[in-house]
Amino acid sequence: MVSTGHAIELTPCAAAPIRGFVPTTGKVLRLESPDGLWIDSGIMQGRHITAFDPMLAKIIMPPQRLL
Repeated sequence: MVSTGHAIELTPCAAAPIRGFVPTTGKVLRLESPDGLWIDSGIMQGRHITAFDPMLAKIIMPPQRLL
């Protein structure tokens, strides 16, 4: 394995900032995945998010996309 730089990982969550970031449920109205990113997610457009697991996805941006 060759290191080519740093990656960025994001973990978007279904949370309500106005209520202290408590988990929030709801329907996924729109979902788009940009090319070149690694996205690990079980959500799909039209599905319902439960309060059991508010983490929507893990998104990894490789070093090539950071330039």
